Amino acid sequence: MIKTYLYLIVGAIFLLFLLFFTKQINYFQAESASAGVILNLINTSLAYFFFKKSLKKRNKQFMVLVFGGMAARLMLVLAMFTIIIVSLKIDIYAYIFTFLILYFVSLVWEIGIYLKESKKIRS
Repeated sequence: MIKTYLYLIVGAIFLLFLLFFTKQINYFQAESASAGVILNLINTSLAYFFFKKSLKKRNKQFMVLVFGGMAARLMLVLAMFTIIIVSLKIDIYAYIFTFLILYFVSLVWEIGIYLKESKKIRS
């Protein structure tokens, strides 16, 4: 499952480079989209870290790590998202579009990881 997500991220980065080198998007848009990709990589890395840390814990600790980690990640991503929009000169539409698409993909990936690991634990 991790390989699938990594292939997707590498594919998104490759698509950005391809669009940039074929002059479909300019440097400004490519830089903005890259910021969205990087922010999602940070979010997904933290999600995977919290999930792996919570696997061997009891139910209460598991819930605290998963939901506490989710809340902490949400606050961190929201703060970084706002800081990037306010402080950097970027194409806001390219940044938001890339961020939202990859954010939803990472949510699907997280749910898939949780389901896959819960099946292993139950078996």
